Amino acid sequence: MKQTYEACLSRPRPRPAAIKTAVILQVLALTLPAGAVGTRLPNQDPEGIARGNAFAATADNASAIYYNPAGITQLDGFQAQAGMYLISADTSYTSPKGVKAETDATPQPVPQLYVVDSLQSAPLSFGLGIYAPYGLGMNWGDNSPFRTLAERGKVLYACVNPVGAWRVNSTLSIAIGPTINYSQATLKQGFSTLNPTDSFRFDGDDLDFGFNAGVRWQPLSSWRRSTCET
Repeated sequence: MKQTYEACLSRPRPRPAAIKTAVILQVLALTLPAGAVGTRLPNQDPEGIARGNAFAATADNASAIYYNPAGITQLDGFQAQAGMYLISADTSYTSPKGVKAETDATPQPVPQLYVVDSLQSAPLSFGLGIYAPYGLGMNWGDNSPFRTLAERGKVLYACVNPVGAWRVNSTLSIAIGPTINYSQATLKQGFSTLNPTDSFRFDGDDLDFGFNAGVRWQPLSSWRRSTCET
């Protein structure tokens, strides 16, 4: 029986606009049930999603740039992958007095693009990923029973991630690359429950830099070990 073992150590954290983003997350926490990933968007590839994102050790398509960049050494020649999925934040609330509110359920697009080129003359591969690892928004409208806490909030986070990978030998690959991260946060809340036209709006954005790195080791065809850091 063929068995495959996978492991990934990852500590993702949003770097830019940390204070601004924290404000939005605090507001969203007041109006949303607790969630395991919050505004993180870990789904970057259909196969990875189908496997519960346990894809770091396999990482055998262009989305490896996100899951584990060392995996791009498995690819031959030039390969590109693009995708988009839609998220609808359809949430309802009923106050103790029976007043109801519901969020705007308009789908929010989450796109991603990955491009990889493996050299034929050297054990080197290069890639570029453009993706959104964090984001989403909530819009409760102007007449919700808690408009003084929040009417709407939105976090936009985009990452440009070039990487380079080296196939050290037939079993070991390593990779590293910078991340260029842009974030934008928007918050709107009302001053009074009596006047639906008064409001306070906060907008902020920032640009910052980080890195991601990965190691992929496959001593046997049925045994793989992977470590990635973001």
